[in-house]
Amino acid sequence: MKGFNRILLAENNSANVNAALAALAKYKLEDDVIVVKDGPEAVDYLCRRGMYQQRAPGNPSIALLDAKTPNTNPVEILQTMRNDERLKDIPVVILSSSDDQRKTIESSGFGKNTFLVRSSGTQAFSAAAEQVERLLGATASTQSETTEHPWGSKL
Repeated sequence: MKGFNRILLAENNSANVNAALAALAKYKLEDDVIVVKDGPEAVDYLCRRGMYQQRAPGNPSIALLDAKTPNTNPVEILQTMRNDERLKDIPVVILSSSDDQRKTIESSGFGKNTFLVRSSGTQAFSAAAEQVERLLGATASTQSETTEHPWGSKL
């Protein structure tokens, strides 16, 4: 999928990173994936702070966040993104094995997000990668804010 911007992946578990990259490769989405280890690093990347101050301009097309990312929680990252004009329209997929985490995200009020409950392994990430591919395709074709994602309702 050449021509799309990068994908930001916030995941601290190397096995999960490898599984995600393998799944994204199936859809030719692995070329421009930025992997960060935790929430604060994700926010630094998005806001071009700290070690990312000199990164190439432009935002990722989508952010994939591990719900159990160390040093922060996804709601804090979403709050930062949704309160920043430059970041507020970036679609976010939150990966979790816990339905309780989904309820926390839903109750946060930071809509225009997607939540994907998953287990671990390449097969589970394959479903996520397929959804990312569909979202990126929909984003490229419409380039407008939607109330529903191609695979279901937004949160």
